[in-house]
Amino acid sequence: MLGKSHAASGLMVIAATLPMVQPVVEAAGGTSNGMVDYLPFAAAGLGGAVLPDIDHPNGTIARSLGPVTKTLSHIANLVSGGHRQGTHSLVGAAVFSGITYGIGMWNPIAFGAWLAFLFAMGSGALNLKMTKGMRTHVAISVAVGGSLLAVAGTTQISVHAAVFGTAVGVLTHLLGDAITKQGIPLLWPFGGRVRLARLTTGEAWEDVARAIFFGATPIILGWWTVAGML
Repeated sequence: MLGKSHAASGLMVIAATLPMVQPVVEAAGGTSNGMVDYLPFAAAGLGGAVLPDIDHPNGTIARSLGPVTKTLSHIANLVSGGHRQGTHSLVGAAVFSGITYGIGMWNPIAFGAWLAFLFAMGSGALNLKMTKGMRTHVAISVAVGGSLLAVAGTTQISVHAAVFGTAVGVLTHLLGDAITKQGIPLLWPFGGRVRLARLTTGEAWEDVARAIFFGATPIILGWWTVAGML
């Protein structure tokens, strides 16, 4: 799937899993802070939905923050064995979630920067750069990351919600690529690829899918709100 399709599917799945955030935070040993937990969850989920494609040096994600993401993309490509290899597996999902957890528990400022980074990639894939200027996009992303950290109240609360968001986003990405012809190496590094369908990336079905993702997101949020689940 294209980067914008991954981001759109991420938005829908984030909306669908919002009621799970507080129970997951509490199950992980954190103290739920109500709707505040949704903020780092959503930012990490949006970024996580495109994060596996950091292994593609010529992709949308590699261009989202200029030389920063370009350099990281080349490193990820080398370490994971190329595009749609290690980053598109259960190992990749665990590593990305672990990075969020490790940064969050290490330093609040670094955690805010990581949330900003994830938001920047996700919003870039959705073409929500506000302007075409890279500097403006970076400034907005940094502001969002700082705001998320400040509003979240404590690092511990933010970390549990953000780790869950990262996992949800990455797994959503894997599912999206698993329905394409190339499939994904789910059990990397042991070989074999999982293909749930054999669709071709970039064809008309993907435009239809994005429209469904975007249309379903507010409907799901409205449903949860009316049901008193949020």
